[in-house]
Amino acid sequence: MSDNIEGVYAREWMSLEQTMAYLAHGREKDHPVVLTCLDKLGVLLDSMLDDGAVERSFFRRALVIWEHYRGPDHPETAQILNNLGYLSKRSGDLVTAQAYYERALAIWEEVHGSEHHDVAAALNNLGALLRVMGNTTGAKLYYIQALDTWEKVAGPAHPHTASALNNLSIIHKELGEFAQSRQYIERALSIWQQCFGSEHPEVAAGWSNLGSLRQSMGDLTGAQCCFERALTIQERSLRQDHPDTANSLNNLGALLCDTGRMEQAREYLDRALAIRGRALGSIHPETAHTLNNLGFWHSTVGETGKAHDYYNRARAIFERVYGRDHLETGRSYRNVGLLQFQLGDVHEAEQNLLQAESVFSCYLGPNHVETIALRQTMQAMVS
Repeated sequence: MSDNIEGVYAREWMSLEQTMAYLAHGREKDHPVVLTCLDKLGVLLDSMLDDGAVERSFFRRALVIWEHYRGPDHPETAQILNNLGYLSKRSGDLVTAQAYYERALAIWEEVHGSEHHDVAAALNNLGALLRVMGNTTGAKLYYIQALDTWEKVAGPAHPHTASALNNLSIIHKELGEFAQSRQYIERALSIWQQCFGSEHPEVAAGWSNLGSLRQSMGDLTGAQCCFERALTIQERSLRQDHPDTANSLNNLGALLCDTGRMEQAREYLDRALAIRGRALGSIHPETAHTLNNLGFWHSTVGETGKAHDYYNRARAIFERVYGRDHLETGRSYRNVGLLQFQLGDVHEAEQNLLQAESVFSCYLGPNHVETIALRQTMQAMVS
């Protein structure tokens, strides 16, 4: 048994190893014991999917077993592929994750046709993955397909449809298409409220995303109201150290920095960093976002040395998880570059800002508001 597996999973892991060892010997495909073992193995794997100690190698072994007994184009084989996509994404192996997700989607489309909940979920997974990879346009196409499928499969007022609307809202916001983004998030929020009531975590997520949109639109007062509503719901409905609670704390901290309320902003950001560090780990992208915000906080109060440290910690995480050419990494290059210019390190600042501009132009386009703003800032620096 692996030394990494502890606690509640120890018994399941031993049973998993025994089951996989039995099936690995090429038994009769239709034997009752084989069928029972496959069912048991599927349940065990699903129960262990979110455990950080589970390694992809065991799911790869499961994939070989499923392809042998069920066939390479069976819906259950697609589920194993989908799980491998999830685990690959979680470990930062995004290209491999995409390959697994695409294989799963192809199987489900072949077996079920285009109007099935598994197909909708696979489209959503690919959209989310491409967004993480910085391919916002590609993510948008998958999210549009996912929304269309969920509306046909589940109906226009189903929570899954609301989630698809929410995803499209986020994409439109990132593309600077604020009017469309607002239409989608308000529809999603309305559905969640009708389905779950006003105090549900999904509703809180809707308020949080609406707050982010209003902040991007310059409506800071409206954004703060949304973030505070989200935080209130999360503190009532979730545990105090839940990552979603940290998300609202992070959002409020960043917003209060923008409005000059630095003491309260620091309190929120410190709480967010502590929660994300415990719940997600020290090298998670969400932890990096809070480090970025703390870098901005220190820069704003004139502590440029500490700001540089926080910005570099965030950049190191984004580079490790996403690589140099990802949008989030590009934003870190911009932050570090602007601070280096402020500190008088003009050469290093120029290198980081040029890298940021290259990333922005690639993923956002040369005419996106962020790309234009960075280009104008660089021109002002050399004039």
